[in-house]
Order: sequence, then C-alpha cells, then structure tokens
Amino acid sequence: MTAHQSFENFIKQYQKSYDIAIELYALFEDATASELLRIGKTLSNEVEALLRFSNLNWSSCGNLSRHLTFLNRYLEKGDKISCSQDIKDILFTDLPALLRVLISKSEENNHLDLKLRDGVIPLINGGHHDSAIRKVFILLTERLRRIFNINSPIDGDDLINKIFGSNSKLCGNLNEDQKQAMRNLLSGFYGVFRNNFAHNDVEPDIGQSRAMLEMGNSIILKLEQIANN
Repeated sequence: MTAHQSFENFIKQYQKSYDIAIELYALFEDATASELLRIGKTLSNEVEALLRFSNLNWSSCGNLSRHLTFLNRYLEKGDKISCSQDIKDILFTDLPALLRVLISKSEENNHLDLKLRDGVIPLINGGHHDSAIRKVFILLTERLRRIFNINSPIDGDDLINKIFGSNSKLCGNLNEDQKQAMRNLLSGFYGVFRNNFAHNDVEPDIGQSRAMLEMGNSIILKLEQIANN
C-alpha cells in the first residue's frame, strides 16, 4: 500500500464516521434515546478506528472526545435535550477540524523521497515502527547500490567502504575529506541505529521511526545530489 492509498483509506474511514454523524443528526428529533444511543456508540467506534488507522490521538481532535462522551452519557440516561448541542458540535465543528488535521498530516510527508514515503509511511501509520525502521535501511541500501552501480549483494560497512573508502573512484566528484565525512555518516547511521533495532529487543515508538525516516530521507537526498553533480 502506498502513502497515497493509505491517505485514501483514512478519508474513506473519515467518511464512514461523518455519514454516521449525519444520520444521528437527521434522526435526532424523532428517534428514541435508545435508538440514538446505538448510532452514537457506532459513531464513537468508527472515530476510534479512524484514529488508530491514522495514528492520531484524541488531542488532535479538539473537543470531539468530550462531545462524544457527553452525547452517549446523556442518551444512556434517556436525556436527548442535554446532548442536542453535542451532535451539532460533532458534525459541524469537530469532524471538519479532524479532516483538516488528516489533510495536514498527509501534506507533511510531501518532502520525502517518493520510494521512501510509499514504503515507510504506511508502516508508521499502521503502528509497525520496527518494520518501518527496517524498511528505511532496506531502501537506503537499495539506493546506494543503484546510484553507484553496485551489483554485488554487499551491505553495511562493506558497501559503504566500497563507495566512500579512500581508494574508491565511484564518487570522484568528492574530495577525500568529503568522502570520509559521508563514510562516517553512513557507517554511524547503520552501526548505531540499524544494528540497535535489528539485534536488540527494542520496541521503537513513532518518534524513533519518524526520526529514522527523516534521517534516511536526508541521506538519500544527499546521495542523489552527489550522483547528479
């Protein structure tokens, strides 16, 4: 699944939530509290699913959590009047605000290398942060081999030294200090971070996976710059 497809899925899930909110609002005057409560609980479940899929939390949703809570709480008591404003706030304020957050979240990844974005963002959005970090290094390794025409399956320091070692002619536009700097950067990135997550019982969080993604992206952009000079 690409990042574009992932965003489409977020919007589809949002639409499900919004449609349920419209149904609840349309039926509010005539339906019984118990009927509305059933729809209200379904709405809460769909919004929670949307937050899980998009890796957002309630703090990104303004007052949506509070309005849903009071809506269902009063409906459980059979009190429609006390929550009549809550459904209006959910439909006309909270859900539109959530949509703006979803769109903003999609746009924040536009600076990423396309293959990196499509390969890693869906994993992060799905909460698979260890897989996301592994994918960053897989894609970075593939890019190193492609840019510098390395056909052998070497990896890690062997690959880095072949490209940026003192005897390498593969990046002739770099002077020795620049090659050494790139070698140190890549060797440190692989050695410290890939090995840490690959060989230790570490459960990364979204902050760590995003950091690895951004670092990998910066390196890939630099590699492309070197190749095009």
